[in-house]
Amino acid sequence: MVSTKRTVLVVEDDIDTSDVILMILSLHGYAMRVANNRALALNLLREHEEPDVMVVDWHMAGTILDIFVAEVRRLYPAITIVLISADPDLKEKAAELEIPHCLQKPFEVEGLVRLIDTVVQQKYT
Repeated sequence: MVSTKRTVLVVEDDIDTSDVILMILSLHGYAMRVANNRALALNLLREHEEPDVMVVDWHMAGTILDIFVAEVRRLYPAITIVLISADPDLKEKAAELEIPHCLQKPFEVEGLVRLIDTVVQQKYT
């Protein structure tokens, strides 16, 4: 569990998935923001401080992932992104976008928490 409250922005259009992520990470001490589409996520990024981590689902309607990631990095060049998806090509897509952290759906609760904890620790050490 993290010792200070770090913020995670979850960008996920599946309500059940975003609710589970929200519940799990909240229980582990994270402050949470959720956007059910990429346009809302961009608005949240413009209106609030940079989150410590942003968890983004690959396949969502609306803004194309490549364009979304480019705009996010324009706003916050050093932002840490975790790409999630059930798509079997997840690792290749993450590599293409230079996103070093990804998590295959369905994922284990422990795997999600471990990844987010690790990413936050790396960011602040």
